[in-house]
Amino acid sequence: MGILDNEASVFASRFPQQSRLLNQPYAGYVMGKTEEGRPIVVNKEGGLSTERKSIIGMDGKHYVIPTMFGGKTVSVDEAADRVFDAGFRDPDTGRSIPGFSSVGEAAKEEERRNQRLRNDRNISAAFEEFWRLKNR
Repeated sequence: MGILDNEASVFASRFPQQSRLLNQPYAGYVMGKTEEGRPIVVNKEGGLSTERKSIIGMDGKHYVIPTMFGGKTVSVDEAADRVFDAGFRDPDTGRSIPGFSSVGEAAKEEERRNQRLRNDRNISAAFEEFWRLKNR
């Protein structure tokens, strides 16, 4: 299994000033769920995470798999086992995880996924709520 790690940090790019100001006491707190149903969690860096991803190679195909389940980060090996056991479906959302013929195609899918997350209204609402809580 070949691995290329890539952590999605959606809001650090959209709200860099606010992300730096958030601190760790809220780490692990679930702020809601994405439109797909994935937990929106305050990460240890003080921002919000919905997923962390890796690209794995298996049987000649490349897959973009989540490495966060139920808001908790797991090792890439554990994530691969969970996805395999779920029939190449995301255990948190039930979303099918397609295989790609090259790492480059998988990386393009990963970027498309990041873009969809950037546009997720539930993530935006959770971030705004978290910002309000932090500034009370």
